[in-house]
Amino acid sequence: MYLHMLGPCMELWSASQYPTTQLKKGEDCKLVGYCDADYAGDHDTRRSTTGYVFKLGSGTISWCSKRQPTVSLSTTEAEYRAAAMAAQESTWLMQLMRDLHQPIDYAVSLHCDNQSAIRLAENPEFHARTKHVEVHYHFVREKVLEGKIKMYQTKTENQVADIFTKGLNIAKFRDFRKQLGMQLKGESASMTKKIELIQLSQRKLLGHGLSSCNLDELHEIDSQLERSLHSIRARKAQLMMEQIEHLKSKERLLREENAKLSHKVSAQEKEVVTYGSQSSQSSDMDVETALFIGLPERRCS
Repeated sequence: MYLHMLGPCMELWSASQYPTTQLKKGEDCKLVGYCDADYAGDHDTRRSTTGYVFKLGSGTISWCSKRQPTVSLSTTEAEYRAAAMAAQESTWLMQLMRDLHQPIDYAVSLHCDNQSAIRLAENPEFHARTKHVEVHYHFVREKVLEGKIKMYQTKTENQVADIFTKGLNIAKFRDFRKQLGMQLKGESASMTKKIELIQLSQRKLLGHGLSSCNLDELHEIDSQLERSLHSIRARKAQLMMEQIEHLKSKERLLREENAKLSHKVSAQEKEVVTYGSQSSQSSDMDVETALFIGLPERRCS
């Protein structure tokens, strides 16, 4: 759609309306935002990193990971600046939805895991500890007072925007990636479900311990893990075979191209040899003719 914004037409307009009509069919299709900040995450400049993400229904439509322009003096200030950037993005998204004739008539939920930043955004009174914060960062406070944004506190383990601020461990990264509606290229839903089953079984064993599980539960967990591991091994072997076949086909093409190139080079060499032999024969004939013409006429006595 972005490629044709300079020349819009009714077909493009209908195509742009289709996603919004499909999203409206969902049970809870609302604009929700998550914002987070990694305090002093840059070890060279000691600046914090802002990360936010907005979801419309179950789909992610906007996200950002950006280092803050100045050094924050506290985690509250870093989180407050991240909330201000997220508020600016939410304002733009509300205007975009209004242009698409899908106005947002509710307060956009903005989830933050810092209580002090939420209180600072909701309290219009002057704070001596935050008088050094730039004026434009109080944009989020204005939107909260206008009722355009409603800030909620969320737990750190449920803060999806944390994936845009720093590196995470594998389990948390996969969990947030799933919540964003993303998956690796070639990763099937069945394999993802099996991996989640393994993780669930591991959490159950680690959380409750073997003493809380009876024999039937242990047999069930063991059989589930065995089936899942067998399916994963089979899928891995299939992917390896596909990769080997791809490499073989690529090698076969390279051999064919090499044979064609060798044939072409040999043909050119033959042409050069033929041309050289013809040139030598013509030069020999010219020499013989010259010698014949230059000899004196012999008379018989």
